[in-house]
Amino acid sequence: MSPGDPAWERVEELFHRALELPPEDRHASLAGEEPGVAAAVRRLLRGADVATGFLQTSTSVAEEPSLGVGDQVGAWRVDAWLDGGGMGEVYRVTRASGDYEQAAALKLMRRRPDPSRFVRERQLLARLEHPNIARLIDGGESGGRQFMVVELVDGEAITESCLRRNTPERARLELFLQLCAAVAHAHGRLVLHRDIKPSNVLVTAQGEVKLVDFGVAHSLDAVEGDLRAPLTVAYAAPEQLAGDPVSTATDVYAMGLVLEELLACRRRGRRPGSAEADGVADGPQVQVDLRAILSRALESDPSRRYPSAEALAEDVRRYLTRRPVMARRGGRLYRAGLLLSRYRVAATALGLLALSLALGWWTSARSADRERDAARRAQSALAAAEAAQREQSFEARTLEGYRRSLQVLSADPAVDGGGPVDLGERLVALADSASGPFLDGSVRDGYLIYSIGQHFMHRYDFARAARVLGVFGQVPLDASGGDVDLLLEARSDLARAWHELGRGAEAA
Repeated sequence: MSPGDPAWERVEELFHRALELPPEDRHASLAGEEPGVAAAVRRLLRGADVATGFLQTSTSVAEEPSLGVGDQVGAWRVDAWLDGGGMGEVYRVTRASGDYEQAAALKLMRRRPDPSRFVRERQLLARLEHPNIARLIDGGESGGRQFMVVELVDGEAITESCLRRNTPERARLELFLQLCAAVAHAHGRLVLHRDIKPSNVLVTAQGEVKLVDFGVAHSLDAVEGDLRAPLTVAYAAPEQLAGDPVSTATDVYAMGLVLEELLACRRRGRRPGSAEADGVADGPQVQVDLRAILSRALESDPSRRYPSAEALAEDVRRYLTRRPVMARRGGRLYRAGLLLSRYRVAATALGLLALSLALGWWTSARSADRERDAARRAQSALAAAEAAQREQSFEARTLEGYRRSLQVLSADPAVDGGGPVDLGERLVALADSASGPFLDGSVRDGYLIYSIGQHFMHRYDFARAARVLGVFGQVPLDASGGDVDLLLEARSDLARAWHELGRGAEAA
């Protein structure tokens, strides 16, 4: 059963009705329901009953703190108790050595027979090193109990921060781009978050976004995923609710929900599809382009969503810079309108000039042959259709190159070999290995190289971008069998990379 099936509406109705009941009465309320429907509701209730946050370790059974102020765990001294429950406890701690001061958050597991989930969380966090992700500082075992120390983030949920500060739309979208950068970094390290929601996206007083809580994270290179992991129902993707395999598109869906709530600048009440939720991001403050971005991010079919967090971020950047967003696939009038909005003064002058020229042309040519004019319009429409088809083909081949690079990385034993890995250098090496076949005429390998170059351009790593894209400078534009669109786009990015690196002569 999945969203869109006839029985799914009944599942949602029963689930929301059960949430209003005391926990001990919820499962009994499903008596008499069709077995498949009842099983789906019970799975949703199990996900709703389990807290997953790093600072949300509580279960239905609360326990008193086992450590007091001044107690020591490893190299850390307890300053205060923050949160706790049946699965673990969280404390504010500082280094006990005294050689320098450092505050952090310490998560201490209660004695449990199977601590594998906690160990996996620590291993996945160790892969990540990004300014927008709360970093892992320390970990180990003390008194037979495992602990983990992470960066202490003094911030509030991204939606609460924007509500309290009345943050303008542009600033909200710039905060969202920081979240995209964090998720893209995690995906690049083959880590899925699986629980992206406003309470796990914190904003500091300095306006810096921090993604926290990888407690139910999943490794993309794992043979089997944990499909029974706890989830936050209001921010879960359809495939999570249905118990199907997850992917990077699962995190993209949750990011779409966060973006929807962020644009509306109000708290989420119900899941998308309800009457209340459908209107959340439909106000006049949300433009048509943003609605198109949201619609693509929130597609129920994972294959129709943005293929990556980077792609979602790129469309948000396009909106901010008044460029055509890929989610809309607008025609010439749409693109022309955005171009005019970027250059209003010049557009006004050109408009006046065009008006005067048009009046003169109308006066001299109103008796022109209408059949010839109709033929020109038909030819123009045909050219526009061909251009749109070429653009769609180019995007599809670039996406295929991006997917190939992820597949190669996921099969590389060095990526998850336990030691530090420079993923950027791995991508450069992959591009280098594809340059020979590309120069021998393999256009498919050319798109693989181009997608890797785009990866570095999006991260403003112009040195690596120039190194990867430099191979396109060796191929003449009139080369037999070459893809001119690929060469033009790649050379354009190469010129920009050289310019950013101060190599103006080569860029020119």
